[in-house]
Amino acid sequence: MLKKGCLKKTLKALTLSKLAILTNIHFAYSFTHQATFEHGRNGFLPDNNLQFPADDKSSGLDQKSAEKIILSIQKEFKSDIEKRGGVLKMNLVWQDPSVNALASRNLENPKLYEVKILGGLARHPMMTSDTLALIACHELGHHIGGSPTKKAGASMMSVEGQADYFAGLRCLKRVFALEDNRDVLKKFPREIEAKAALEKCSLVYGNENELNVCLRIARASLEVGRLFQSLSKKGTRVSLLTRDTNVVDKIFEGHPAAQCRVDTLMSGALCDKDLLDQTSNKDENLGVCSQKNGDQIGLRPSCWFVPAA
Repeated sequence: MLKKGCLKKTLKALTLSKLAILTNIHFAYSFTHQATFEHGRNGFLPDNNLQFPADDKSSGLDQKSAEKIILSIQKEFKSDIEKRGGVLKMNLVWQDPSVNALASRNLENPKLYEVKILGGLARHPMMTSDTLALIACHELGHHIGGSPTKKAGASMMSVEGQADYFAGLRCLKRVFALEDNRDVLKKFPREIEAKAALEKCSLVYGNENELNVCLRIARASLEVGRLFQSLSKKGTRVSLLTRDTNVVDKIFEGHPAAQCRVDTLMSGALCDKDLLDQTSNKDENLGVCSQKNGDQIGLRPSCWFVPAA
């Protein structure tokens, strides 16, 4: 199990088992008494009609690459779910051409924690390995990201902003730490963004490996922010050089704006809490950075979050 500051140099070979292909199912962030999902409500991305069929090999990720990413996250967090008395099941539904992802709990099997990534999302032209990892981590965050939460069927699930925060705070750090991150600065789309990321991450991390993981999360945050923005068609180009200046007067449970999501992901990346700390559905300060905990960096942004009085 990964400990803070101890980064594994190599990733053990993973044996990929065949994932069941589910067809004729549409997905959303909804919960019913049956193993069915209503299309278009509260997926990771805004409602969209994009379709990238399984035989489209012109862009995005191939099936093997996408499955490897999802399996690595499932393997890393399997024990976290088991400690909660549950079973984690993360699926790539390759045949579904829709562009979205979801987390779900089923009343018929409440111990099952599911994450489903639709094949069309993996094949989106803007999709990269790190973008997919971030999205899968976000969906996992709905299950174990902690407070603030909202009721979904019989379960309490982390709201969208908290799921983003968890992705940067804990999930991506643990997953990326298993890989080689030495050349991450060279892969930023713009040098000015790379410098901004280096400036932010250097405030927190002196260890080279931890610094590189933070930089990689910063780059993935930009990629996801631009994907989200391309579909929502709102706001100016997301950047690490600016912040969302909106201030909410109560917790916003829906999808924050693209820049707000980038800010949230970066705040998680800059929160230097132990990677094995657990969050809580009842205590919004447990395992995170907060003013109540005396933290000044890594706080959830006010564009969606309001601390409890």
